[in-house]
Amino acid sequence: MNRRVLDSEGRQVAEIREKTIYNMDGRRLFTVQGKKIYRLTGEFVGQFAASMGDVRLDKATERLFN
Repeated sequence: MNRRVLDSEGRQVAEIREKTIYNMDGRRLFTVQGKKIYRLTGEFVGQFAASMGDVRLDKATERLFN
């Protein structure tokens, strides 16, 4: 199941496929375990507020996708 990642203004900035977050160009950015976001190296970087449906980012987490 694919989910969209939306910034605080409602624009799609990434997509979650399986347990990986891809940017809009298709490049792997992060992995997801539950609600937690990790760099590809395994370093914890943040978490989502909700785990179902499209994900909307808050301002603090949004900077990871710019």
